Amino acid sequence: MAAILQREAVPLSRVFRNLPDGLDANVQRTPAKSREDRYQTVEELRRDLLNLRIEDGARIADART
Repeated sequence: MAAILQREAVPLSRVFRNLPDGLDANVQRTPAKSREDRYQTVEELRRDLLNLRIEDGARIADART
């Protein structure tokens, strides 16, 4: 429990290669320690993920390949 509160999450790009640019930043923002750094609503996260998908021309689900 203490580790969750004290350490930053491992970036997805360290686990999965070929992720769309920007996906790491969106995912890292989700569990941010500071309230100001986190998404305030699921709709904000949804909007950013949809914009990311459009900008990169890639489906997020395809990033694992």
